[in-house]
Amino acid sequence: MVCVLLTLYEGGIGQLDVQTAVERVSDRLRRAVDPRLRAGFTTVAAVLLEWADQHDEARTLIDRELLGIQPVGVDGAPDLTNHVHQLLVATHAHRERKEGRFQQVIAEITPLLDSARDTTVQLPYFRAMVADAWYELGRPDLARRQLDILGPPPDTAIWTWDEVLCVRARHHYGYGRWEQALADDTTLGERMARRVFVNPVGQPWRRGAALALTRLGHHEQARELAAEHLRHAEDWGAPRHVGTALRTLALTQRGRGTLDGDRSTDALAASRRQGILPSACGLRTRSGPSRCRTARGPGCTARAPAARRSPIGPARSEA
Repeated sequence: MVCVLLTLYEGGIGQLDVQTAVERVSDRLRRAVDPRLRAGFTTVAAVLLEWADQHDEARTLIDRELLGIQPVGVDGAPDLTNHVHQLLVATHAHRERKEGRFQQVIAEITPLLDSARDTTVQLPYFRAMVADAWYELGRPDLARRQLDILGPPPDTAIWTWDEVLCVRARHHYGYGRWEQALADDTTLGERMARRVFVNPVGQPWRRGAALALTRLGHHEQARELAAEHLRHAEDWGAPRHVGTALRTLALTQRGRGTLDGDRSTDALAASRRQGILPSACGLRTRSGPSRCRTARGPGCTARAPAARRSPIGPARSEA
């Protein structure tokens, strides 16, 4: 358990690359784990595998543990006031969202939020995920309702509020509110700096801020942030994140009509050949959420993901 927690920490602060992290996790997963620590250990291991884009392996671990904890919760549902349960459900829902299963995210998380007995427990990470799912489905009114329930983030570095700022910034950017998007991403960056978390596998605030700065005409600042984002992505070394960072750098430099040097040009071309760069339709625009991700846009060949049986049980009762 100590090993995977240390690996998570070192990966977050930029002192570990993805290959080393996967080797450590794979080695520990082959060993016996104390049953009392298994759920926490497996969840942290799954988070690291998600960071490394080992999605199938992470899903297997999370689904197994979710099924295993159901007898603990009332009516067979995870208890979101339990930190291990929180991380399990968050990792599972994050994967569903990345695969475009927005309806499933809403169907799974909303009942858990509605059934929370302690009204002082806000569960900001989960409300932000539900808000983003509604946004992607073209319901900004319902997205805003979820964010309004939370109010402004507290002046702390608690990671569960980071997703609120990240989602708010993406929504502002999607509707062309560049100043608001920049403000939320900048605040997010300040919060993450307190924890010395630099890995872009978390909330990639530098990317959002760089794109907002570009829209506002602050090209030099945008390029600096994009280059910093790329440096941290390369330190981690996961191809998808490097590709996204390269594309961000290219977008911030478009005003000059060229990329910054042969290194960026060659890397960008190589990433395109390897198919690791996101397509243009993956970016949110003034018209709102990405249509390509929901398979609605004209000319988009992506199909809406098929529904899967959820390992998350029914919501807890109010009784």
